[in-house]
Amino acid sequence: MLAGTSISAPHVSGVAALMLSVNPQLSAEGIRAKLTDTAVRDSFTGSIPNARFGWGKVDAEAAVAVVQLPPDEDGAQRPVIVVAQNPAREEARFAYDIPDGALSAALRIYSITGRLVFEAVLNPDASEYVWDLATNRGNPLANGLYLYVLVTEAGSSETGRLVIER
Repeated sequence: MLAGTSISAPHVSGVAALMLSVNPQLSAEGIRAKLTDTAVRDSFTGSIPNARFGWGKVDAEAAVAVVQLPPDEDGAQRPVIVVAQNPAREEARFAYDIPDGALSAALRIYSITGRLVFEAVLNPDASEYVWDLATNRGNPLANGLYLYVLVTEAGSSETGRLVIER
């Protein structure tokens, strides 16, 4: 039976190859950072990093999405944001990438009715943001479906869906 590093190493290597296929300019450090940022953390992984799960479970879709900057309609690059674990129970960990030259970025969370429930200014030089599932006033949000988007002066990301399930 394959288990542990015998099976995780080929999986992570495959995801790294996929990441390089959509963004050949990635460095080894950039790949490691994005894999770590997008790794799934759940009740099985426990507190990470740890000896059993390292930085969490590899999330191929999220890792590839965050390194791929699709061209906008006018050929410009768009910001990208993905949530690492969905549904979210205690927090939502977002991995993001903004186009070169963007000076500001904001994460906006909307209720399904379109009401802005949370907004945070993000560091354009960082690549991860952890949200505590509360409004800007600190009130916990109810279970349900929410929409998120990353907004920069260079444009907006695709709208993502996040389920809060406590």
